[in-house]
Amino acid sequence: MKTTIDSIASGNALEISATRPPDSVDEQSSPRTKLSDSIVRRASYVAAVFLVLTALAHLFLKEGTANLPGFVFIDVDAEANIPTWYSSMLLEILAVIAFAISNYDIPAQKTGWRGISLILFLMGMDEVASIHNMPSRRLSEMLGLEGGYMMNAWVLPAVIVCVVLGVIYLPFIWRLPSWLKRGLIVASVAYLMGAVGLEVLSSKLEYVAGGLKYDGLKFYSLRFELCAVAEEIYEYVGILAAMAALLKHASNLGARLTLDFAGGAMTARPAM
Repeated sequence: MKTTIDSIASGNALEISATRPPDSVDEQSSPRTKLSDSIVRRASYVAAVFLVLTALAHLFLKEGTANLPGFVFIDVDAEANIPTWYSSMLLEILAVIAFAISNYDIPAQKTGWRGISLILFLMGMDEVASIHNMPSRRLSEMLGLEGGYMMNAWVLPAVIVCVVLGVIYLPFIWRLPSWLKRGLIVASVAYLMGAVGLEVLSSKLEYVAGGLKYDGLKFYSLRFELCAVAEEIYEYVGILAAMAALLKHASNLGARLTLDFAGGAMTARPAM
């Protein structure tokens, strides 16, 4: 399989392509497959560094992490830091891959892939902006749920949205190759287990430890902090599993993504 990254001589376009090998070439040993595996593997190494450092800091220092210089920049449970931006970047990369796939999969799947691309793009933005947290506590107060598992009540509308999208996307999922179908379902379940399932559990642990105003210095809870790490583990597993599946599918389709700087457009089309 041949992979190329070409910068057009005129400087007007950047082209990233993946072309399928002849049928006689073993897909598992092809350069493109190895490149895809390498991308996911290296991305997982970076995520593992953040997760392991955060977990070790809490296990050994406990409430001392609140005063640990620089810890806030790598804490996977903190906001607007390096792990947050990294997760956002991975989601945006997934959005680009899904967009590229949309113009080379069968026509019936085009709208579905574009929708997935948009969803991933918005998820990446929200990862940094934390828009979902803004009305969360207010919603829990309105529903009288601020004292426990639903303290972060954004999970309620999130579950509804997921169910609705799941129903809408049933025909799309049904048309996917069986291996891709399984891969994306596993990735989605893993991500939701962290983002929603463990979020609910950590909300309860957070409330038990410090009420509505949990502070790692005043009301430290090792169980809550480790639950937050587990939450991020599941989210990373979901993101990276989806990346592996989408990269393989894009490779099988021979997808090509072209950025045309002169025309001000980004197009995805088959590799020639």
